Amino acid sequence: MVRILHFVVFFIITFSSLTSEAESNTTKVDIFQELTSKYLNAYNQSNFSLLANDIINQQQYNAIVSSVEKKNEACLTDFDKNFDVNIFKRAFEKSHLYHIKSDTIVVESVTSFATCADLDIKKLSCFVYFQKKNASVPITLIVIKTDTDTYKILLDIINENYFSNEKN
Repeated sequence: MVRILHFVVFFIITFSSLTSEAESNTTKVDIFQELTSKYLNAYNQSNFSLLANDIINQQQYNAIVSSVEKKNEACLTDFDKNFDVNIFKRAFEKSHLYHIKSDTIVVESVTSFATCADLDIKKLSCFVYFQKKNASVPITLIVIKTDTDTYKILLDIINENYFSNEKN
């Protein structure tokens, strides 16, 4: 009888901890759904300017770099200091997603980057779905929490090899 009681208590504790972990992970993913929807909408309309309020521009990036350098001068590499955020726009306009209409974007997971810069940087692992083609493509978005407490996209990483059979 005592063994059964221990098993039931163990089951309840395990189940409740798994449920709370799943809920917090879902919440973590949900806060990025609006941002990723705007991202997909910009691609579907082939219009980068739709992301104007949701991306890190060069001025904001330079301010972040200056702030980090003041706090920890040795934290940034030359690449970090000289990064051109316009790479995102150029890649956006060359991407196959710019020409192919997709249906849905789903955030699969959110990973935090540990940096010496004391910045809140996340990697969003997403899937873009194409219902007509019965296919999906993995996409990674790198987002940074700004001083206004909103996340903005720094860049996206799309493996264009997934579109090797597509024609522009």
